[in-house]
Formats: sequence, C-alpha cells, structure tokens
Amino acid sequence: ALLGPVHAVIAHSFGALSTAGWLSGTPLPTVRCAVLVGLMRDLDYLFDSFVSALALSPGVSARLRAVLVRRYGAEPGQFSARALAAHIRVPVLLMHGEQDELVPAGHAEEIAAQLIDGRVVIVPGHRHSQPLRDPECIAVMTEFVARHAAAAPDARSPRPTFSLRYGLA
Repeated sequence: ALLGPVHAVIAHSFGALSTAGWLSGTPLPTVRCAVLVGLMRDLDYLFDSFVSALALSPGVSARLRAVLVRRYGAEPGQFSARALAAHIRVPVLLMHGEQDELVPAGHAEEIAAQLIDGRVVIVPGHRHSQPLRDPECIAVMTEFVARHAAAAPDARSPRPTFSLRYGLA
C-alpha cells in the first residue's frame, strides 16, 4: 500500500516454488508477470535433497516427512510446480543455471511445458544462484519485466507463447 501496486514478482529457489503456488491461486490483480529462478519441480525433490545432504537416517527422514504432512496436510510431492504451472495466468520467465548444483535445469523445462505463457532461459555454465548476480541475466529479467509489467492487463495475449532458449545470445 505504501509503495503502490505490485506489477511483477522475481523469486528464487524455494521462494520461486512458493511464488508459483501463490500465482496459481489468487495473486494480486495488479501482478502482470513473474520471473522464477532456480525453480524445483516439487517439494518432494527439495525434501529428498535435504535428507541426502544431511545424511539423515531412514527413521529420521520418515519422522520429518510425517511432521511435514501433519503441519501442511499433504505429502511434499503434492506441492508441485508442474501442477501449479497450468493455473498461472501471467507470463512467466523461468531462468535456470545449466550447471545448477541444487536443482537440475531439466526441472525448468518440465515446468515450462505446463505454463500457459512461459519462456525458459537455461544459462550455460551457471550454478544455482549465479543468474541473480550475472549482468546479462539481470538484463534479460529486467527486459522481461519491463515488457510485461508495462502492458495493460487486457493487452496480454491469452494464447500460449511458450519458448525454450539455451543461453542468452
């Protein structure tokens, strides 16, 4: 309210998954586009990665999973960006580092195939957070936001405009 309406959202990693959930429901009506960087396909992938990284025993892993299910009412795999993507009604740029050490770049491609209006940029040589610091990537994100956020909501094309790009050139 203090700064005015929100026209675009840029989110990274788990924040990108949370944002996909928000966008698939009832986001602010002023939101016209989103940039999601390093988005994983579902919470199950994140859970399994966490368990593996901490080398949790099967018993601890099962108890942790039970806590998540009790707290959020569903298995982690049910929080799926692939499923959410089909309900997102704004243009989305998925940007992903080709050498992402945490989330394979293929996740972005899986999710993009479900988007109504999406574009994927896989950045060669980049790891999980590098697109957020790379001037070329920032320029691509800025151009995407400027193009879509400036458009009146009625001016957006309702037809799919999915494209897949590797690299920035």
